[in-house]
Amino acid sequence: MNRTARKILCAVTMLLVAGAPIALAEQHESDGSHNGAYVRNLEFVGGRAVQLADAIPEENYGWRPMEGVRSVSEAIMHMASANYFFAGRLGTPVPEGIDPQNMEKITAKADCVAALEKSLGHLAMALGQLEDTGTEVELFGRQITKEDLMQIAMGHVHEHFGQLIAYARSNRVVPPWSQ
Repeated sequence: MNRTARKILCAVTMLLVAGAPIALAEQHESDGSHNGAYVRNLEFVGGRAVQLADAIPEENYGWRPMEGVRSVSEAIMHMASANYFFAGRLGTPVPEGIDPQNMEKITAKADCVAALEKSLGHLAMALGQLEDTGTEVELFGRQITKEDLMQIAMGHVHEHFGQLIAYARSNRVVPPWSQ
């Protein structure tokens, strides 16, 4: 990838992440949970991430913008793995039979799409059933509230969704919702 393409890829990714709508205010929502805005935000952006993962041809799943950077499949599976990690930190254990530590080894498109969708559902469940968002948890050696952790989790999903858009566009894949 030439220098100009890398700059464009970087700029597009930064714009997408900076402009990503993240639910910041605690609200009482129609689902009875003050976490409803987080869940709806995750369902929206997660749904689009799944659509995009499905739209990218399988032959592009090994593509990476340059050496040392995650491939398409690795980026998707990193997102899926992190969704389980964040849900676990919020108190919802990883389902039996899922090994987040080894998810980036999954490379087949159908398996990646299914794993991403399942992980997003799991994180949405964790967000939706969380009651005391003021409780502190440890994250990378720091004590933060579960509210902070929910925001970090949402930011992570948006960040890698933006990465996936940049990867798709670099491979001439138009996101389904843009067609």
